[in-house]
Amino acid sequence: MNLNFIVFIFFYVVIIISTLGIGFFITQITNLNKNYFSYGYIGLFGIFFLLICSYISHFFISHNYLFNILLITFGLISFFFFIIKNFDSKRIILLIVVFSILFFGFIAFKTHDDFGYYHFPYTYYLTQSPILIGIGNFNHGFRTPSSIFYLNSLFYLPIIKYFMFNMGAILIMGFSNLALIESILSNLRKSKYNYIFFLSLLTLVFINIIFYRISEHGTDRSAQILILLFFIELIFLVNNLKIIQQISPKLFILLGIIISLKAFYVLYVIFVIPIIFYYYKNNKLELILNLFKEKYTYLFATLIVCVLIINLFNSGCLIYPVAVTCSDNLIWSIPISEVNLMNDWYEQWSKAGAGPDFRVENPELYIQNFNWISNWFKEYFLYIVSDFLLGLIFVVLFFKFLFYKKNKINNTKKKNIYFFYFFLKILIFNCFYNNT
Repeated sequence: MNLNFIVFIFFYVVIIISTLGIGFFITQITNLNKNYFSYGYIGLFGIFFLLICSYISHFFISHNYLFNILLITFGLISFFFFIIKNFDSKRIILLIVVFSILFFGFIAFKTHDDFGYYHFPYTYYLTQSPILIGIGNFNHGFRTPSSIFYLNSLFYLPIIKYFMFNMGAILIMGFSNLALIESILSNLRKSKYNYIFFLSLLTLVFINIIFYRISEHGTDRSAQILILLFFIELIFLVNNLKIIQQISPKLFILLGIIISLKAFYVLYVIFVIPIIFYYYKNNKLELILNLFKEKYTYLFATLIVCVLIINLFNSGCLIYPVAVTCSDNLIWSIPISEVNLMNDWYEQWSKAGAGPDFRVENPELYIQNFNWISNWFKEYFLYIVSDFLLGLIFVVLFFKFLFYKKNKINNTKKKNIYFFYFFLKILIFNCFYNNT
């Protein structure tokens, strides 16, 4: 076997183990019960904490070999410390199986189309220098930083150098799969064919059919995977409001990573508002207020504040290219006229008014009202959405009939509502949003 290939495998394994170890550490310092969380969620906790370390350290130092070695070594020590005390062979085997399968995809697929444009340059910049104010003026891609770059920059290590700059997408894909599989197996052992079982099963199949190409995992795919997990946990909370203390850490961690991947995903906070209103209406608002006493709540706030500050330092906008969040009073600010122009360009692209090899005439008129519908239907719906819908309908119907006789849910109407809700959410999110 080629020595370079062996080295590649070694660092692949080390990064996974270290991330999981940091996840164990974060559950310890936040006083969370590790036995309540699957290895998938513990791994996501590890990613969450790595992002906080990456953002905060970026204000002072570069993510050079020394810094990254110390951080990865800490994760390894933490992993072996916790795994010796709580060794679970079944979970370890499942971890190995999931990431072994993903490894083949890691080496088989090319990098994302935008990798050379700004994914790699931004990540490499993080490894060479602490924060530089106003870098959004040098390259358009530097105006929209993503936490996936900050995560990948921590894997800049001796020998392997920058060849692990795609590892962030693998970690999110792998630990998300692991969380879903462990949820499904847990319900199978208990013979619980409830809505969480079905949602987890559908999500598992969906992300591994639609999102299997690692080359398409830019800054959006990873967020979409986590959004699916977020909605599963949110639905579970709606039906188990008394155990908010157990579910809220997952929601905070998932939402924190999602928003950090792209700042405008902060819009997903609106889905939490009805939950808060319900607690308020039923005189249980103290359960929500108690969350502000938890350490993971402050870690969540820290990550979000860091994301917004970095955005501001890069472009003069808290969320680029939303003009209302931008300031013209900073010497490094992107001009508001240019921000508005870019906002229109994003809207034109998402409404099928532009592509790699075409542009519509009079884009200002095209994006107004519903002028774009007919062209979007011809250029996007008939060729992409229709295939997506047929595949999704087939998967939903297949599993619905497969488990029809085994389904133990007494309220059939309730079950159908959850299927419809899940279907509608995926439909809206994926059909009306072009991924980058």
